[in-house]
Amino acid sequence: MARTECTGAVGTMADPPEEDDLELAETEFESLSERSRLVQDAALRLHELGFVVIPVQPLDKKPPLIRWQEFQDRRPSEDEIRGWWEKWPDANLAVVTGRASGVDVVDVDPGHDQNWPPPGCELDSGFVVTTPRGGKHYFFRHLQGVRGSVSVLANHVDVRADGNYIVVPPSRRTEGEYAIDAGSFSDARREPPAWLRKALREASGPARGTSVDDAEQGGDETIPEGRRNVTLCSLAGSMRRRGMTEPEILAALTVANGNRCRPPLDADDVDRIASWAASKEPGPGAGKNVRVDQGRETPFQPEDVARFLGPHLPPLADELVEGMLRLGCKGAFYGPPKSYKTHAVIQLCVAVATGSPFLGRTTRRGNVCFINPELQRESFLHRVDRIAEELGFRLRPGTFDALHLRGRCVPLDELAEPLITYANRKPGRISLFVFDSCYKIYGDRDENSASDMAAFLNVMDRIARETGAAVVLSHHFAKGNAAAKYAIDRSSGSGVLARDPDTILTLTPHQIDDVFVIDATLRDFPPIQPFCVRQKYPLIRLAPEHDPTHLKSPRASTAPPVTLQNILNAFSNGPMTRDDLVAAVKEGTGRGENAVRQAIRSAVDDGCLVTIRKSRPGVRPQVLLKPNDRER
Repeated sequence: MARTECTGAVGTMADPPEEDDLELAETEFESLSERSRLVQDAALRLHELGFVVIPVQPLDKKPPLIRWQEFQDRRPSEDEIRGWWEKWPDANLAVVTGRASGVDVVDVDPGHDQNWPPPGCELDSGFVVTTPRGGKHYFFRHLQGVRGSVSVLANHVDVRADGNYIVVPPSRRTEGEYAIDAGSFSDARREPPAWLRKALREASGPARGTSVDDAEQGGDETIPEGRRNVTLCSLAGSMRRRGMTEPEILAALTVANGNRCRPPLDADDVDRIASWAASKEPGPGAGKNVRVDQGRETPFQPEDVARFLGPHLPPLADELVEGMLRLGCKGAFYGPPKSYKTHAVIQLCVAVATGSPFLGRTTRRGNVCFINPELQRESFLHRVDRIAEELGFRLRPGTFDALHLRGRCVPLDELAEPLITYANRKPGRISLFVFDSCYKIYGDRDENSASDMAAFLNVMDRIARETGAAVVLSHHFAKGNAAAKYAIDRSSGSGVLARDPDTILTLTPHQIDDVFVIDATLRDFPPIQPFCVRQKYPLIRLAPEHDPTHLKSPRASTAPPVTLQNILNAFSNGPMTRDDLVAAVKEGTGRGENAVRQAIRSAVDDGCLVTIRKSRPGVRPQVLLKPNDRER
């Protein structure tokens, strides 16, 4: 794909947390309630800095008190964090490492190999923590592809990355406290030195001379010194993929260590390897029911809903826009051409970036990223500047980023991974992605195909899930006056676009020029009555003086409608492209193109027509329409 860059347009209203605010580990607290507030406050501050935090056992580092693996793919909400420490007030605090928080940690135990790091190599970390037993945790910016490992860099030198977590100050254990030795959490994402980058990537690649298969097949072979850690790690990982628990893994490793390792590893090392493996997700189908279907196994595991009700009910994600949109959800702005959709979504971005109201509703301040495949860069920047000026806010660097794609046809599938990586590495993370307009990033997908649009929206779901951000798209109405349709059906393309997002705001022209009616279709909030807004360039503002029922009326038509039978009569020679079908129906009915296309779209949405793909070697697949067999 073409190289894409995210550039900061400008930034926030609230000052970032002071570095000293997080240096709390030195303070002594005798009261449990005081210490609980200290740990909870630290967790919330780390959350603001973009770290994913979880609670772990009091006075210990394992196991976590929650099913923490899901937080490798999403951020907890502030309500979830507060709820954890209300439920477990003496819990310790841990950070999920890897891409979740944007950090990798080199964990150096007191008895580590004294020849590491190599001569002339420095562990130049911006943030260092001393553990209760005298070890050191060196924090660095996460490197894509780096995985956790045990004693692979050197004996008693571990890596905490994707699939791991690390206990952080102000946590404590019976041996003492985790204490900040150098820097602060704000410095935790410093780039690792070149020698360490190379070592981390090598440690994450194939084990040095030992593959998983080698480890599994060599059941009676002696494991010599220099290969003990990597071999036992491979065995442990294999057992975990099969769904084995930590005690089961530890029991098997203890036997393998005693029978095969020469000399055997210390029991503490074996315990650490079992703990590391158990922190990972089991493999697909591990410990789950399976359905056999034509020789294939399909894992599924329905959950017991009753277990998660009442006091165990999980909290909802934080509201990004009061009563309208939550973090981690999808939203959409739909409207006809020239309905100021772009101005509206820029206004939303400025509101979130500054924590100011949007259409009279409070917002949760957060960083935003605007994906702009439509406007020239200069035009976009002028719009942002004018809107921020009219609202009376000054954006600060780092809070409003923009990715300009005009002239570059980059489908969403190719954008997803770079955007997720960018969002998870950005200090403070991203709270809102806006895609304006979405038709520019469909790629080869057909807007009128339900399956294509479902796949497109699934990619948006992935971005929301893996970044914790709300994802908002803007989209256009079908041609013609849409006032006679239900609000949810006014957008063009497949009906999937009108039903999949969690929040849909539809802008429909009012009888009065420059006034629009907003209909809100909400999945997770109580209903909102339609309301009016007026476009006062460059902003849209509430217009409560107007009646939202007075939509602009469509022009009356005396022409007969295009019927389903008119469409079916056109299929005399088998499946047809949409354009060929439009031409045939126009010729047979004498109706205009807009009316014919609308009738065909309705037939597709109603399931009377279905899409098929015709492929030939070396030729781009052709999307064709044909009658559903039931219509024959």
